[in-house]
Amino acid sequence: MERRCLSSESRHHQHSDRGQRRLADRIDDYGAVVRQLAREFQAQFVPLQEPFDRAAERTKASDWIFDGVHPTAAGNRLIANAWLDVVQRSILAIR
Repeated sequence: MERRCLSSESRHHQHSDRGQRRLADRIDDYGAVVRQLAREFQAQFVPLQEPFDRAAERTKASDWIFDGVHPTAAGNRLIANAWLDVVQRSILAIR
């Protein structure tokens, strides 16, 4: 299974791959809903799961999300960089 930044529940307890897959599927479902809401309300969608997953491949997930939900300073930097990337490629870009 690919490494993902997930909730503290999945990181701190030994769960079956099936349980982790269910949680990953729920997170993907939430992302799809947020993406749809962004389209519906003509808002910019900033995908964050992938940057956190890539970061978690380099070092442990808790370096990025300290309690499974809230980002660390490094996690906030990932969010800021993802936001800047999306905004700079949109009509909101400062040129």
